[in-house]
Amino acid sequence: MISAEVAARALPASARPADPVVRARAPLADAPFDRGDRLGGHYVCAQGRTELTLVIEDLEGNDVSAIFEFDYPGGGGTHTPASGSFRMHGSFDSRTRALRLDGDRWIDQPDGYVMVGLVGTVSKSGTIDGIVKGPGCSTFYLDAPRSRRSATR
Repeated sequence: MISAEVAARALPASARPADPVVRARAPLADAPFDRGDRLGGHYVCAQGRTELTLVIEDLEGNDVSAIFEFDYPGGGGTHTPASGSFRMHGSFDSRTRALRLDGDRWIDQPDGYVMVGLVGTVSKSGTIDGIVKGPGCSTFYLDAPRSRRSATR
């Protein structure tokens, strides 16, 4: 009996299994935010203007992971006060400064709410604005992280 390693060397190069390639994932280049940043702002959907905090969890390569935290204080109509959060994953393109995040899984889901996505542009100062991808939704705005605001003053 021969070992798998010896048997593999006996095969022609074209039939040998490829060596696994290990690629280290680099931190997000030219990111306007850092791990742990909390970007505050608001978004507008069917319930009305709702407070939004986007917490940056991870940045690797072009990949971004975040938590979407929201708080709707109420204010009339058929929508009662609600708050919740869910995880998001997506990408940031440093060349075009485009950010795209899609809802992934709920952390705390209030009745009647669905996950949404965000598609926006990050300004040089770090503010983000764009559209909310979801039923009855329109726009969102996030202020630059505190660390970026103080650096640009």
